[in-house]
Amino acid sequence: MIQSSELPTGPVDGPSIFVIDDDAGARDSVKVLLEPLGYPVLSFESGEAFLESLNDIEVAFGCALIDLRLKGMSGLSVLSALGESQSCVVPLLLTAFADVKVVVDALSSGAATVITKPYRDQDLWDSVSSGLVRSEELVAEHRRKETLRAQFNRLTGSELQVLRCLLCGDSNKQVAAVCDISVRTVDIRRAAIVNKMEAASILELSWRIANSGLKFGLNSEEGAF
Repeated sequence: MIQSSELPTGPVDGPSIFVIDDDAGARDSVKVLLEPLGYPVLSFESGEAFLESLNDIEVAFGCALIDLRLKGMSGLSVLSALGESQSCVVPLLLTAFADVKVVVDALSSGAATVITKPYRDQDLWDSVSSGLVRSEELVAEHRRKETLRAQFNRLTGSELQVLRCLLCGDSNKQVAAVCDISVRTVDIRRAAIVNKMEAASILELSWRIANSGLKFGLNSEEGAF
């Protein structure tokens, strides 16, 4: 099992490959096979150790190869826990016992794919490479959401009130009536919103919010995602 001193902590610049298998020989074999890809390969003897290690990394991302039959948590349980954590790590399930039920359960639990043992080296490389690409996409999405949250939290209560109306499609005159302010004040607050949110327009901002998947607190005094 990997020692805690070897684990990265805080922000991580690049993706890692995580190998979770209770068989030391299998772990070492997969690690040797994947190291030529040029990414850190971290190995764990249990799903519990792997999941615990992610708590020490601010934004963990990369690709995890999880064996189906593990001591303690099963591979499927690890997949479920990883999915619930909303991690940016893309999981792949490794098994020598694949059948229709295992594949369906694995995919429904969040596995990107199921790799059947024995596998060709190229198939493993291709699956891991695809997982790493997807992980990079998840990290980019995560960072966009965090940026949006941070920008949103800079808005004042009065700006949030105006923003709620604008996102509902109200005109400046309608916003002025609802908020009991002048149209000029609406213009000023609208400009402040666009500036703080670093958006070209309210239309662009509404598109960013809609595509972020974040929930806008329309009924909250403070407003929150």
